[in-house]
Amino acid sequence: MPYSKESASDDAADASHRSIHALPRPRAIKSNRELANEAGISLRTFYRMRKDTSRCRAQKSAARLTAQILAELGHPELLGTDAHHYFEDFLAEFAVRMAVLHEEAPHAIDVRLARHNARMVVDALQRWQARRAKLYEDMLQQDKTDLFGFRG
Repeated sequence: MPYSKESASDDAADASHRSIHALPRPRAIKSNRELANEAGISLRTFYRMRKDTSRCRAQKSAARLTAQILAELGHPELLGTDAHHYFEDFLAEFAVRMAVLHEEAPHAIDVRLARHNARMVVDALQRWQARRAKLYEDMLQQDKTDLFGFRG
């Protein structure tokens, strides 16, 4: 269709119609403070209750999700092991805490730290396991000393 003054005015009318509908609508959702006031609880209690609810929801989803993640990442041998259950609990807690952090300080989350933080968690687990093994060895040594009545 060739360009004419009529089509230009139609385009302007369409643009003005779109701009009216592009305006932000009033919020139908109440703020957390308003919800807490209506319930008669403090904002802090409201956040704690919401966090607990999120944790329960996350825990239910984490079992299924961790199985899928481990399988997709090529580690199906970990399914049903302590590593799987650890990952399940870790993922559920991590999601809840990240949601709270994102709500409180969204700019505090830096993607560049993800690998570093993952290494820190695994290193902490390795250190804990080494301490646990040493404690177990010390307990065995103590049992031998008590059993034979001498220190060796």
